Amino acid sequence: MIPDLGPCAALVSPPGKEPTDDPRVQTIAEAAKDLAEKRGRWLNPEGATEAELRKRTLTNLYNEHPTWLDLAHKRLDDAVLDAYAWPHGLPNEGILERLLELNLKRASPDVRQSETRKARRGSVDE
Repeated sequence: MIPDLGPCAALVSPPGKEPTDDPRVQTIAEAAKDLAEKRGRWLNPEGATEAELRKRTLTNLYNEHPTWLDLAHKRLDDAVLDAYAWPHGLPNEGILERLLELNLKRASPDVRQSETRKARRGSVDE
């Protein structure tokens, strides 16, 4: 059973309506900002030439797979998992299953029934 998110409205609120006083929201926001700033510094380093900048793409960054990038992503992933009260190290399939379950809980009864039937058949795009 997936734990109820309780008061963490940031995970269910429309964009721009997130509660800023929830520490989980603040932790996620800080980790996301840190990741964006680090990527931005890598993409546009001071003093880089035009030729150097053309080589600095997100694709090249992620292909290089630097440790600082992995650590920044882990920090953000862990903050999101903590906000959902999910265990760290959860495989992608487990995350997708839990997200689908949460989504179906929030969907209208008609959509929920239809999606549940499709999921049982192994198809979600009929």
